[in-house]
Amino acid sequence: MTPHSIQLSDGPKSPSLFWRRFAAVLIDLLVLDIFERIALGIIGTNLWALILAWAAFLLVWYTSSHLTGASPGKLLAGTITRYKVDEFSGPALILLRFIVVWAPLLAIKLLYTTPSESHPFLWLCLLWYLLVAVGMAITRGKGGLQDQICDSQTMASPLTAHSKTRKLVICGALLLCVLLRLHWAYLADVQWQKDHRGGDSAVTGNETLPPETPGIPFESLKLSAPFVRGYFIEEDSLSPNDTVRWTGSAVVIGKIKDKLYLVTNRHVLGLEALAASDDDGTPETSNYDLRIIFASGKYATVEHFTLRRDDFDLTWLVIDGTGLVEGRDYQTLEYTGSIPIRLGDDVVAVGSPNELHGTHTFGKISAIRESGAVIQTDAAINPGNSGGPLLVKSGDRYHWIGVNTWKVGGNDNLGFAISAALVITDDQVRVEANARGATQAVEELYR
Repeated sequence: MTPHSIQLSDGPKSPSLFWRRFAAVLIDLLVLDIFERIALGIIGTNLWALILAWAAFLLVWYTSSHLTGASPGKLLAGTITRYKVDEFSGPALILLRFIVVWAPLLAIKLLYTTPSESHPFLWLCLLWYLLVAVGMAITRGKGGLQDQICDSQTMASPLTAHSKTRKLVICGALLLCVLLRLHWAYLADVQWQKDHRGGDSAVTGNETLPPETPGIPFESLKLSAPFVRGYFIEEDSLSPNDTVRWTGSAVVIGKIKDKLYLVTNRHVLGLEALAASDDDGTPETSNYDLRIIFASGKYATVEHFTLRRDDFDLTWLVIDGTGLVEGRDYQTLEYTGSIPIRLGDDVVAVGSPNELHGTHTFGKISAIRESGAVIQTDAAINPGNSGGPLLVKSGDRYHWIGVNTWKVGGNDNLGFAISAALVITDDQVRVEANARGATQAVEELYR
């Protein structure tokens, strides 16, 4: 055996440049996802959470690139590219690289928050990332379209120029993009109105409905009962940090500017349990939280609720509706009173019994009591249905007639709903949905 027949291994082969750059992108995406989840937990609505998360991601990405020449992903993946430009143009090239790499992804996320389900611009963004991936694969990670665009030799001169014309062109292009996006959102909203509220015409099955047909189709029922989740922490001397949790349902009744208004049962506020949790007077509430979770998975924190002067088990909830889209996240229900209800009419109760979101239970109207204020039904109403809508079927449309509130004993065929005609009232007080507001509400109702 000759010495040349023996080969010594240099250890495991390191990943190629392509796979290291690919890993760097995945790491940056993970950092961005963490920021978005944190922002969504803080704010509760997707649009503002998206803005906050991307602002934080830009700050971290820029700082890392400026100080080390690499994004967080490149640092961890061992792929560092220094920006070989002078001190003046360096920051501009870093921002340019961020825009080229990440702006299409931000555009995709922003388009997703509008009523438009698809748009040519969305496919252009996806095509851009496909071309970048192909370029990286062909060059084995040494370069791609984004590297050519951000090359310091070709971009340093244009970025350092102080031409007023160039600045006006850039500002005009940005303004045009904003106007186009607003126009797309408007067109998508108009189309949605035609498809879901009659518009010029709406077709359900084989029947052509007249414009502004009342009621909602069966397919929209799943959006009609957002899930309510609440909890409070009461600092009792005998049992510190006494935490109580509960669930319920609600009905979206309207939107004014960026505020979404919902109605639910007053007992879904959890105030009775809060009052009972303390034996020495006013409860010492350290935390109180109410959240609305929509069928799409989005959620928002309740900002205010109302206390009515009458004895009806109803309350209004107010949330920030920014980023929430009707027809995709929720369905607004309107009470018109145009559909008469009679004994034996088919009804459906929608809600989240036992946290089973979007549950439909079917039945008939069993009785109409208290001069029309209470509707009795044999549709199953269980814990978690409270506050959800009761709808009557007329033809192939469903019309909101009541707010599910309770059932008698353990009988599934004795359920009740408060008439939707009683939802609107001026005799109510708005209370903040926090620990201080909950304590104030308990004092108002139970002391």
